[in-house]
Amino acid sequence: MTHACTRTHPESRAKLCARGAAWRERTLVIVVAGAIGAVAACGATQHPLPKGQQSVASIELQAAKDTKITAKRADIVDGLALERARVNGDPFDQYLLAVDTERVRGWYVRKGYFRAQVTADVVPQGNAMKVVFKIDEGKRSHLTRVEIGGLPDDKTIDVQAIRDTIKLKDGDWFDYDVFDLAKGELTNVLARWGYPKAHVDMSVAADQVRDEAIIRLTFRPGPLCTFGPITIEGTSEVLADHADARLSAKPGTRYSSIDLANSRAALYDMKRFSMVRIEPDLEGEGNLVPVKFIVTESTRHELRLGAGLGMSPVSYEVRARAGYTITGWPGPLETTKLEVKPSLVRMRDTGQWEPRVEALAAIERMDLFRPFMTGTAEVGVAYTTVEAYTSTGPHVQLGLKTPLYGRYLQAAAMWHLEELWFQHVSPGISPTLEQQLHVDAPQRLGFYEQTLIADLRDNQVEPRRGAYGEIRLHEGTIAAGGAFTYLKAIPELRGYYPLGPVVFGTRARVGLIWGDMPATERFFAGGSTSMRGFGERRLSPYVDTLVNGTLTHVPYGGGAMVELSEEARFPIGSLFGLKIGGVAFLDGGDDTETIGQLNIARLHWAAGPGLRVNTLIGAIRLDVAYRLNRYGDGEPSPGSRLAFHVSIGEAF
Repeated sequence: MTHACTRTHPESRAKLCARGAAWRERTLVIVVAGAIGAVAACGATQHPLPKGQQSVASIELQAAKDTKITAKRADIVDGLALERARVNGDPFDQYLLAVDTERVRGWYVRKGYFRAQVTADVVPQGNAMKVVFKIDEGKRSHLTRVEIGGLPDDKTIDVQAIRDTIKLKDGDWFDYDVFDLAKGELTNVLARWGYPKAHVDMSVAADQVRDEAIIRLTFRPGPLCTFGPITIEGTSEVLADHADARLSAKPGTRYSSIDLANSRAALYDMKRFSMVRIEPDLEGEGNLVPVKFIVTESTRHELRLGAGLGMSPVSYEVRARAGYTITGWPGPLETTKLEVKPSLVRMRDTGQWEPRVEALAAIERMDLFRPFMTGTAEVGVAYTTVEAYTSTGPHVQLGLKTPLYGRYLQAAAMWHLEELWFQHVSPGISPTLEQQLHVDAPQRLGFYEQTLIADLRDNQVEPRRGAYGEIRLHEGTIAAGGAFTYLKAIPELRGYYPLGPVVFGTRARVGLIWGDMPATERFFAGGSTSMRGFGERRLSPYVDTLVNGTLTHVPYGGGAMVELSEEARFPIGSLFGLKIGGVAFLDGGDDTETIGQLNIARLHWAAGPGLRVNTLIGAIRLDVAYRLNRYGDGEPSPGSRLAFHVSIGEAF
């Protein structure tokens, strides 16, 4: 090619050389592209096996009998070396077969089949091999006992609590995986009682003759330790001082991991920190353990927006909510809240929309007078339309709340003062009833409120076990600035008990008023969180009147109320990753004008099923209730026996 270029005209020679260079460049691109394609093709397909070697066609498990456990094929096969060889196209290997035979046997041994025997058959299938593991499980072993040794002579140590860490009872089928899950907690179990430097040796003795298993725990407790200096890092000096006052862990007291956990919970409860990390220094010699709490302050500004829909046999409701919170303003211990809650309710019988708006501003001060005591000051205004009237007016209230015994027993006290003006009184409300309800003139309401709450539930959102009790008292008095004198009492009890997967829930709630009865303090019953055989507020003293030719139901509330509920809650399954549950319920209740008219032996009763869909915002609830009695003339909602409710959250 070079020789040809030298014999041509200089201009032609340049063109020819350029063509040659371009040809060489194209050739190089084609060769490189071909090489890349060949490499990609090799990576995308399996290498052909060398002559004389066979691949793994499939792997099969054959148990000699039905075991007491559910052995999914994937639980065993996915971890086998031959399965990886099958997936990767690698050749069958006798060594891997021997290793996998022991792995299969080991899986059954961990489940308590100490006498399990596993053999492997290899069946040729063309140029591949089918592997069949045959399992003779033998008899499954029981856990006979847990032997605990090496504990210090310390009466504060709860030996039964250590035993309960292993979620296997004596006599249960042995399962090494359950024991394995307890190892992490057993390593630190003595830290609850002051031995954070303890170590434990754990082993399982398998008796193949008696088909028994014995778990042995041998502790090396180390020294009995006390808390050394405790520091809080990551926040201001003011917050650090108040955080320190909340800690259960105190310098010089006996070391306890439970105190550390309670201290972390108390710091989170301040709602000032997004992260709390605890670093005890266990490396030093001696029995003094310094502890460092490292915190990260949470965001100071929070904007919350929400909306919801409600539906009942008598109304539709559209709700919205907007709130803005400033943490640490105007002072480091204060939180300022602004909130507005508008809603629209459309009554089915009249077709009219009833607006309801509440706006408020509040300042909350933590650790007022003493740790864990919270003080609040609130001002607000409300515009509320109900069937009987429309009320408008401002209110102010001051409150205190404090725990008396951790989260289990809490108390609160409040002073409330409001001024209300009434308008658009329903035509069904006669002048006499209007005066009785005190809606014929502006209403000044002032009362003191005390609340005592005992909460023994295992979970406040979805309780499965425990009890909840509450009593709330209102004392309306001139001393509080009001124009009415009355006493209002609302006691409530709830209980929860699991029986297998089913949780039984019980509730009893009573409301009583003695003396004057302001319109806004009266009781209204019926609805999704009350007696579900009726629509919202439909089980209440009422009048029926014709409005524009339409019979309109106007509840105005009563002075005595009782609500009883029994539920059986059970899981159904899941759909699109959401847990589905069902409910069967029985509700009873009544709402009367006076206490003397309330007859516990003659309540309204309704029963029915319900459906729950657990979501991030809570349980979406659908309940359908069928009235069992008192549905004739002269009763609330006569002739209507079926009611349905769609709402969010459990009934109680």
